[in-house]
Amino acid sequence: MDQPIVDVIIPVYKDYGATSECIHSVLSARNSMQANLVVIDDASEDDDIAALLSALHDQGMIRLISNTRNRGYIHAINQGIAANRSHDVVLLNSDTIVFDAWLDRLAKAAYSREDIGTVTPFSNNATICSYPKTNEDNPFMPRNVSQVIDRMFADANAGETCTLPTGVGFCMYIKRSCLNDTGLFDEHTFGRGYGEENDFCRRAEEGGWTNVLAADAFVPHRGAVSFAKDRKPALEKNLALLNARHPGYRQSIVTFILADPLLKFRRRIDEAVLRAATHRPLILRICHGRGGGTAKRLRDEAIELQNQNYRVATLLPKKDAPEGRTTLTIEDFPDLVNLEYSLPDDLEKLLCILRDINTVSAAVHHHIDLHPCVLDIPRRLDIPYSVIAHDYGWYCPGITLLDNQHRYCGDHCNEQCTSCTTSSEENITTEWSAEHKQNLMCFLENAQAIVAPCHDTALRYHKRTALNNIITRRHSANQLENPGTTRRFRSHERTRVALFGSIGMHKGYDTLLECAKDAQRRDLPLEFILIGESLDDYALFATGRVFVTGRYDEREVRRIIMLHAPPLALYPSIWPETWCYALDIAFECNIFPLAFAIGAPMERIRESGFGALLPLDSPPATINDTLLDIARDRFAHNAI
Repeated sequence: MDQPIVDVIIPVYKDYGATSECIHSVLSARNSMQANLVVIDDASEDDDIAALLSALHDQGMIRLISNTRNRGYIHAINQGIAANRSHDVVLLNSDTIVFDAWLDRLAKAAYSREDIGTVTPFSNNATICSYPKTNEDNPFMPRNVSQVIDRMFADANAGETCTLPTGVGFCMYIKRSCLNDTGLFDEHTFGRGYGEENDFCRRAEEGGWTNVLAADAFVPHRGAVSFAKDRKPALEKNLALLNARHPGYRQSIVTFILADPLLKFRRRIDEAVLRAATHRPLILRICHGRGGGTAKRLRDEAIELQNQNYRVATLLPKKDAPEGRTTLTIEDFPDLVNLEYSLPDDLEKLLCILRDINTVSAAVHHHIDLHPCVLDIPRRLDIPYSVIAHDYGWYCPGITLLDNQHRYCGDHCNEQCTSCTTSSEENITTEWSAEHKQNLMCFLENAQAIVAPCHDTALRYHKRTALNNIITRRHSANQLENPGTTRRFRSHERTRVALFGSIGMHKGYDTLLECAKDAQRRDLPLEFILIGESLDDYALFATGRVFVTGRYDEREVRRIIMLHAPPLALYPSIWPETWCYALDIAFECNIFPLAFAIGAPMERIRESGFGALLPLDSPPATINDTLLDIARDRFAHNAI
């Protein structure tokens, strides 16, 4: 077929700077196909715009259509469409810029199939066609940066298209044959703008046409220049009209967003950005995404590695996503949000980018919630790796050495042990076959080091594995404010006891609840301040002895402590914790801690000489009496 002639239609009303940049980008962009620039001056009141358009028209560079009164966006584009009824058109907002071959790529996509009626490129601000964050208004990037991104799209996604539920009107190529079948844009229903392109695309689809994305084109878009003031009410009104006219429209958009078929195209650009960056040695961390102390260690570790001039990447399972969906985040590149890989299908793609960005070693913080193939990454990359023992999930299917009654099992795991595999809360491994356990043991054996945060954890791992690559490396020091002196606290009718973090069953929720009930039943001068949350706050509230602050930011802890002034802290964890960041708070704020004699809290309290310990099986009454004894002995004379 003959190459089509295209009219690029730009309605203009205000913002001289953006309008001038847009028009000159169209005029200067090099394309192989024949195109005309049709500008509709919709009664602009800007003298600079009027002078610009008049000059360009006099030079024969644009076709100018001038309205004597402002008619609105839809009327303007219909004027442009009707200017020549044999040409294809591109509707282009006046706050966009384009680059070489942009039109060639859109036309190539349009004519790659007979049924394609409209073509939309990627943009920073194009709802479902947005990059880097989809369905968001990303910031407008400088021209030189946008030009590089456009070239990356052209190279990485050359000639590729994807079906869309609707085109996006900021930049939309429309075949004349599709226009002839579908008709003009509906000014009567949609007034001055918003929703008209979606209506057009749905009508075109009903007529047998397809709306597609040109995955190899990127057109930057500032967004809402002409209608910024009236955008929200007009958008809400017209979306309601759109959904009434096309009942399946809203669901088609939701389905498209959830499926996200454009992810692979965006991911290629993120990968291209990474490949173009300076390749400092990179450390890959592999972990679950469940938060807690492990997440804090990841944050601290990232700072430590960056201070050593390493680039840091983290591989995590994607939250609320299908099994196997994994995200790769790069500390230096927080805007690269599309590095998602469905494992095991995308393993080779993941390995490829990790090789290309100079991955030199790995730190494996956990394997749960991840596809087993992630443990093969160090071998496939031929890099050394260490394993960080945040818990006991490398040899205990229950992770925390608690049985199905939420009791410490004694760390007597053996080949026949299944006491923790039916625990409703702690059983977070989906498979614990002999083969799975053997694979985990083999992975530990081949690690450069198994890093235990405390000696207690190191001894437990050595007992279970008999490996000689186990080392102890503390997450942080026991930083005591001044353990030789006692802080002065405000006196209260009741002694306040702080707890920190998220208190689940393994962190001693039942112990806290029973202590609160005992304090209520015996009318003890004791109350508990949970600086964090629990698995059931309302049961704690019912005792009248527990106040829960809710989730907190680390930076808020000292302020909250100053507000409540607790002299004591309780650590009722019933599993052998490997570190316990919450204990750092007591040490740093000189709040006297009481914990069970198990795991890292026991070890750290003994080493610091600050705090007290109780047997793990201590009843609630004993715990409460001990707290009150400590309060009388250490703080009664020091209250203010």
